[in-house]
Amino acid sequence: IVAAAPGVIVSKFDNNYDRKCLNNGQGVANGFHIVHDDGSVAWYWHMKTGSLNSKSVGDSVVAGEYLGTAGSSGSSNWPHLHFQVWGPSGALIDPWDGSCNSMNQGTSWWQTQQPYLSPSVNRICTKNTIVEYYNCPTPEITNERDTFYLGDTLAIWLYIRDLVFNSTININLKNPSGQTPITFNWTSPWATWPTNYVMWYYNVDAWWTPGWWTFEAVYGGQTYQHSFFITGGYAGTTSLQPFAGLTIAPNPAQDHLRLSGIDFHPGQEVRITTPAGMEVRKHIIPLSSSFFEIETTDLAAGVYLLEISGAEGRAVRRLVISR
Repeated sequence: IVAAAPGVIVSKFDNNYDRKCLNNGQGVANGFHIVHDDGSVAWYWHMKTGSLNSKSVGDSVVAGEYLGTAGSSGSSNWPHLHFQVWGPSGALIDPWDGSCNSMNQGTSWWQTQQPYLSPSVNRICTKNTIVEYYNCPTPEITNERDTFYLGDTLAIWLYIRDLVFNSTININLKNPSGQTPITFNWTSPWATWPTNYVMWYYNVDAWWTPGWWTFEAVYGGQTYQHSFFITGGYAGTTSLQPFAGLTIAPNPAQDHLRLSGIDFHPGQEVRITTPAGMEVRKHIIPLSSSFFEIETTDLAAGVYLLEISGAEGRAVRRLVISR
């Protein structure tokens, strides 16, 4: 969660229970009230306890500054952000201008207002099951996995924003040689829905070439990618996965991170990308060493993928930057 506009913190609430399962008007939410230069006030509610920006009442924030992460504190039945804006006169404002805006119709508060429908992929991943399990307040068991053995179920999942009726998603599975032995188009038969997920699954057998594969989805004009590794052996046998001992610390990171647990050699490449595959940092290992450090002060808070590659192969790890 980031600040929508610059302003001054006028209220801050933290350390309240953040796994509420009922919207019943009870409980105090974690979050901020931020007043802007024109006197309007934005509410950011239901955050995860302990995740809030360390700034205090009276401190300023800038647009895009990290405020916290989503939780289910206060009167809430699932993790989400309650974002609410009050105008300078104390009237409730709808920042998005559209036909359903009865408060300030004809006036958008966004610098660049998106279309009402914004088809995109929120999360692309692989799992070892087709089961989705969540039982509030128990933390969700996602069953995500990036390494697969012979006999495993390989499930490819997409969590989608604005899945539009009759829209098409192009799916590609690329093998370690860069070929695309599996490719197909899927057209949504469902009515347009703001959030949804789709998945397909395969049984991993000898047909699957050992090494790093890429799961690619093209939707809404954007390409999303996720890497996963096929070992070529059965569970319990020696793994063929390169850089298996790689450790990233701290993770979540703030100003820097340290890679260790493997031998680093000149020429190895370290890349940091967004989950959608856009490169934001690239480093070439200059010297042999038992560790490698990276400054991250210029990276915005969020989830990234860290990739290391060399003669040994390629490995991908999840990286979180917090502020």
